[in-house]
Amino acid sequence: MQSLLQDILQPATTILLRAIDATLKSNTMLFKVRSEQIITSSNTQEILKQFLQSPLFRDMFLEVDRLRELLSYSTWDFIDGEPVQLFPSGNPVLEPLQLILTPMDEQSLAERLHWMLTSADSPYQKQVSEQRAQEILRDFFWEVFTRQSWPLEQPLVQQFWHDHPWSFYAVAPNFLPSTGYYYASEEYELPDFA
Repeated sequence: MQSLLQDILQPATTILLRAIDATLKSNTMLFKVRSEQIITSSNTQEILKQFLQSPLFRDMFLEVDRLRELLSYSTWDFIDGEPVQLFPSGNPVLEPLQLILTPMDEQSLAERLHWMLTSADSPYQKQVSEQRAQEILRDFFWEVFTRQSWPLEQPLVQQFWHDHPWSFYAVAPNFLPSTGYYYASEEYELPDFA
């Protein structure tokens, strides 16, 4: 697999991820890779599992952690100026890795992201307004899925889903370890997200 992380380190994507982080008190990451294998509905789970258990995922995970200044899973060694892992196993994925993938259509993806921004339980009550959520999602979808100009008066989903090669899945359960954040004196766990 090949990292395509630079493709998604774009302004609208960063705005979406930061908005989700602020709303959900989370550290949201987005990855893009190219697989040598043709991905089909029958091999998607196995390819995802291979990626998550690979050194490439670990490297991309730490890179995003540092680039977005989350520093939840890495920190800087100020003596040598090198990143230091905060997970001992060499890979941030919890084992055994038993993923459940649920296919999502374009509408479901848009609705899930919209819910995360506007309706999900927010420890700090930082949901974004309906208008701002629409702007964030419109810009994100445009940046990631198309470079064409679309009439903004169309419904959000119809603006971007035109012969794209993407497939969408909700992935459960959460396969990353807790970073140790606590809420109301108990560890606060968010639900599994796509």
